[in-house]
Amino acid sequence: MYPVEEIPVKKIKLGSNSRLDIEKEELDGLMTSIQEVGLLQPIGVRPAGAKFEVTYGNRRFLACRKAWN
Repeated sequence: MYPVEEIPVKKIKLGSNSRLDIEKEELDGLMTSIQEVGLLQPIGVRPAGAKFEVTYGNRRFLACRKAWN
């Protein structure tokens, strides 16, 4: 089992395989849900130098980043 850690959003970047064709309304809806209920599913990351790179959960990551900026 892999450990679960809290990583500051500013230390995470999108992976090279990230899908970027996300509708603004879809992202806004997900952001609102995360603000109201919290993040219900994890965002997978891997070390990438001094930062971390998203391996799965790209939309969740983008919504979280938008919510806390």
